[in-house]
Amino acid sequence: MARSTDSSEAVWTAVPKTDKLGILQARKHQLEGVQWLSNLYNHGKSCILADSPGMGKTVTVALFFEFLKNARHCSLPHLMIVSSFLERHWERTLNRWSPSLKSVRIADDSCL
Repeated sequence: MARSTDSSEAVWTAVPKTDKLGILQARKHQLEGVQWLSNLYNHGKSCILADSPGMGKTVTVALFFEFLKNARHCSLPHLMIVSSFLERHWERTLNRWSPSLKSVRIADDSCL
């Protein structure tokens, strides 16, 4: 069953355009990525984000989580599984772009 659709304006007004420090600005393609993720979410579809390193996938996902919380009032937990190499980067990005979300890091160093 398809959920209601969100206009691009509704998505763009529900996510921050700068980080919590007011230093970094979300790029247009990152905001368009949030719109794309929203459309998939509205139709109950999953996806995988993949492109060249450094294009802003982490920020796009953080902004999408912020959108879900603020515009859709979705407070369900989200599970992110990342390599130990990237876990600090994800934690910093989530704290910087989605400060209203609670981030919990669970690591099993016995596998290293």
